[in-house]
Amino acid sequence: MAAFEIREELQIREDVLAFGFRGGRLKDGEAFQLISGELLASVQAAENGMHPSLVILDMRQVEFMSSLFTGKLTTLNNVLSKSKWTLVLFGLPRELQDIISLTRLDRPITLASDENELRLLVARTTARPYCATDEPSIEFSAEELGEMIATGITLDDVIRDVEQLRGGSPCP
Repeated sequence: MAAFEIREELQIREDVLAFGFRGGRLKDGEAFQLISGELLASVQAAENGMHPSLVILDMRQVEFMSSLFTGKLTTLNNVLSKSKWTLVLFGLPRELQDIISLTRLDRPITLASDENELRLLVARTTARPYCATDEPSIEFSAEELGEMIATGITLDDVIRDVEQLRGGSPCP
């Protein structure tokens, strides 16, 4: 019997939530029943203590996706988007990625095929600010992000340093 679980190893940053499945391979109906209830409940509970950013859904154990399931993923994405969360499907097998691309669902739903791609995606996604600021947002080039990842510097570290240089500090 498959079960839904938090994937702490994929929660790369504090504003990122990651979920997946434990147990055997899943068909899409089983997977959607698990995510539609438990995922949304977990995200809503987390909203009380954090600023929304990414919800990563580890799909490595899902082996089949019907058109009904892709429609349900779109609905899930819409619900999450209303609360400012971005849905990321992680680890889809190549055949399922092709289905998502053919149906153009890769436009509203973000895909990450492996952990390197996922880490780059998280690095490119600016952490939601903890407070309002009049300062312009900080943008980094792909080269700068690659250097940060290679040296083990997190985007949060860089933002904190820039805030200090600006004379401000992150919100308490």
